[in-house]
Amino acid sequence: MQMTQEAAELLRETVGLAMHNGHEYVMPEHLLYLLTYHYLFEKAFEYCGGDGELLRGQVGNFLTQSVEASKALKEAKEPREPQFTEGMRVLLITAQEKARTGGRQETDVIHLVYALFQQPESFGVYYMRAQGVECVDLIEQMAALYGDEDSAGVGEDDSDEMKVRKDRAAAAKAGSQDMSCPHK
Repeated sequence: MQMTQEAAELLRETVGLAMHNGHEYVMPEHLLYLLTYHYLFEKAFEYCGGDGELLRGQVGNFLTQSVEASKALKEAKEPREPQFTEGMRVLLITAQEKARTGGRQETDVIHLVYALFQQPESFGVYYMRAQGVECVDLIEQMAALYGDEDSAGVGEDDSDEMKVRKDRAAAAKAGSQDMSCPHK
């Protein structure tokens, strides 16, 4: 499956960030760190009640303090690309599958964000949830900012939580309750 130019560039920058820091592996947290500089992600995150600068600092600290740099990679004469962790490989497969099931020809940034939230062991997901930001809210806000009413197929989920949210959203549309993001 193809990626949009924006998503492909973000992924290249993610690999570059890991290389620059001498990390042997590219992790979901590398992607999240760069997402904190992505205008639409940052706006959507803040709209959902999150603090983008705090998130950037937390993820940056994790990457610099908890992920050991490889001395061999930093001193290598020929730069060597880091390998993707299993979590990062699963993230990419999940993003591609979500794009495909949503009827999209290309994986976009919003699919990567969705897939990132599917990594329950990720410190990045922990940091986002600690600020009260959840996947469905962030995706809805990003889709609105992109001007994409069907959320690029990302919001299509048959989980019980998603069914409850969809029912609440339908009830909100019928009434006056605002269900777009509970943490404004």
